[in-house]
Amino acid sequence: QASAQNILVNPSCEEAGNEKELMKGWALQGTHHRCKVDVVQEGTRSGRHALHAAAGPGANGQSFKTLGRFCVDVKLTRTAAKSGEIYTLSAWYRTTGRASISMAAAFVGQPGFNPQSGENIRKTAVEGDPSEAWNLAQTTVILPAGTERLSSVRVYGYLRVPGEEVWIDDLRFEPSRALAVPSVEKPPDIDG
Repeated sequence: QASAQNILVNPSCEEAGNEKELMKGWALQGTHHRCKVDVVQEGTRSGRHALHAAAGPGANGQSFKTLGRFCVDVKLTRTAAKSGEIYTLSAWYRTTGRASISMAAAFVGQPGFNPQSGENIRKTAVEGDPSEAWNLAQTTVILPAGTERLSSVRVYGYLRVPGEEVWIDDLRFEPSRALAVPSVEKPPDIDG
């Protein structure tokens, strides 16, 4: 039985990229504040590299505006998609303190297309019990009506106090083996 195909570019963060990328296919977005984001060779889950972020001295969990936070876009090997397709999105992560991650699949439709972001997943380390071991964050993504193509997978990190850290490795975004659910504009009337 063949395994599903991971459609992320460089999912384990191993291949070097150009000067605009952290690693091949991994781009840091402009939303990083009060933290340093880099690729490390120590403390990885597998391979030689992992994404890493550490909160800087200005990080303060009193409000969203003062958090240490970042967003990394991970490119896909293909973008063709249809409404109703089902995917599995996962990553391995570990954190210190109350640092947390969230992930989302980004998709595109016609002008005015604005899907609900219910397919996001958020994983938070438990306060007082730092997550020093690697943990799996995983969710199912069903592409909403109006989806024309996939865009990327986004990984977000939130760091609340100086010195908190997060590591992310071994991302997967793959078509699910489950049957696709057809999307309908109006459900059938079964009472009539």
